[in-house]
Amino acid sequence: MMPRIVIKRGNRFTKLVVIGPRGADINGKRKWRCKCDCGTYCEATSSALVLKKKKSCGCLRPESAANRQRKHGMSLTPTYITWQSMLTRCRNPKMKQYHDYGGAGVTVCTRWHQFENFFADMGLRPDKMSLDRIDPFGNYELSNCKWSTRSEQAKNTRGAAALKILSKMQKAKP
Repeated sequence: MMPRIVIKRGNRFTKLVVIGPRGADINGKRKWRCKCDCGTYCEATSSALVLKKKKSCGCLRPESAANRQRKHGMSLTPTYITWQSMLTRCRNPKMKQYHDYGGAGVTVCTRWHQFENFFADMGLRPDKMSLDRIDPFGNYELSNCKWSTRSEQAKNTRGAAALKILSKMQKAKP
């Protein structure tokens, strides 16, 4: 059982400071008049304050939503969509291409789990280019990735790489 918290004038709950009692709400819960750090007055029940369901007069909501939406501002760009697709191919077994990527052991380096790091390493996706692994058997990491055209990528497949290896092996036989 939770210890009983005594609320009194001057108590702080996130951005709210209790000014004094304000009666009860329709359910009989004790209400308090509070002053927000922004200068606005509001009311809150004891449980809303203690359980942090009421953290401000309401001024925190737009600020929090804006911060969530403006992390990097690139969520609809080709670069972000490329990054998201790379992660999905390697992580989501329900994806059509998963068996060629995550299912085949291809992983994404830990640094690139954050879009900001991927963007810092690879930059903006050039127009008409896509993310290509230099070694088609390797993982997604800075040392193994580049932006390529469709025709460059078509030449850089596992099948093409396997044929090159076989050809070299056959030439090396005496």
